[in-house]
Amino acid sequence: MNPPLAKVSLTDGDVLIKTISVVRQDGACLFHQNFGVNQTTELNPQLMGGFFSAISHYAQVNSGQKLNSILLSEDIILIENYKDLFFILQYNPTHLDSEGAKLILFRVMEQFLTKFPDAGKSSQTTLFESFYDVVPAMIADILKQTIQFQCPWCQHQHSIIIERSLFAENVEFPFKYVYVHGGTQALLNIYIDNEFKVLKVEVAGRIELKQKEIDRILTPLAKDQESLTPEVVFGFVLSKNGKMITHYVNPVFSQTYDLVKVVDLWQIGASYSREKQIPDQILLRLADAWLIGVRNKGHELLVVAAPGIDAIGIFPQVYELLNRLIEQV
Repeated sequence: MNPPLAKVSLTDGDVLIKTISVVRQDGACLFHQNFGVNQTTELNPQLMGGFFSAISHYAQVNSGQKLNSILLSEDIILIENYKDLFFILQYNPTHLDSEGAKLILFRVMEQFLTKFPDAGKSSQTTLFESFYDVVPAMIADILKQTIQFQCPWCQHQHSIIIERSLFAENVEFPFKYVYVHGGTQALLNIYIDNEFKVLKVEVAGRIELKQKEIDRILTPLAKDQESLTPEVVFGFVLSKNGKMITHYVNPVFSQTYDLVKVVDLWQIGASYSREKQIPDQILLRLADAWLIGVRNKGHELLVVAAPGIDAIGIFPQVYELLNRLIEQV
C-alpha cells in the first residue's frame, strides 16, 4: 500500500477551497462554511443566497440554460443545482484544478443530501450544524490524493487531484500522467514516483493559443495594412508530420472552418505529387478567405486569412510566424 501524501491545510496562505454554501431556491442560505476568505471581504451568506437565486433564475428564463459557474478576477464559483437547492463552491484555479473542485462539490452535495434528504423543506439552519464537522474531514480525505507542482509554462504552483484507482498494482514508475492545463491550454506531462511525489513536469504541447499571445507574436511581423496583422488572421493550425499540435481561432470571426480537417490538406497535396512528397507551400483562394500554408523544420502551418491581403507577399511573414510558434511549443 502506498503511503498517503501529507495532509494539505485548508486554511493556509494557499488555501484550495475558500467557501462552500448550500442555498435554497428562494435565496435562504442553509449552510455556509469559510475555509480561508478574509472575514472583512466575505459576502453575507443571506445576501449571497439571494444573489445566486436571482442570477440563476435570470439565466434560466432568458437563455434557457443553467448557471454552472461564475468567473471572478481571481476565483471561480462553481454551482450545482439539485431540485430546490444550490450547492456553491468558491476556489482559486491557480491552486486547484477544475476537476478537483468539481469532485469536492459533488461529494459535498452527495453527503449533504444523504444526511439531510428533506433540507429543502427546512428553514432552521441549526439543523445543519453537524455538517460543519463533516466537510473538513471529507475534503482532507480527498486532498490526500492531491499532488502539487510548479508549472513550467505559467510559473504558478498548482494542485491537482489524482484518483489512486488510476494506478494498478503492476504499474511501472515513474508514472507519466498527462494533464490539460485549463488556464493556458497547455498539455503537461507529469512524472510521479511510487510515493506519488512529482519528479518532473514538462510542457508536451499547446492545445489552443489565446488572443493576447497571438497579438504579441503577430504585431512585430506586420509591415502594412495588407500584411499579417492580428486583425486579418481568422485562425491557424500548427502541426508536425500531419498531427495537430496547437491551433488558434480569432474570436472576432465565427469559426466556419474545421481546423482539424484543414491539416489534411498536406496529405492531399502529397497525393498529387509524383514522389508522394508533402508540399512545401500551400496557397488556396476560397470564397471568403485565403489558405496559406508553409513547412519548415518538420512542422506545418496553415493560416486562414482575410481575402483582402497580399497572400503571395506575406509568405515570408507566415514562415516567420511558423518559426516563432515552433520556439514556443
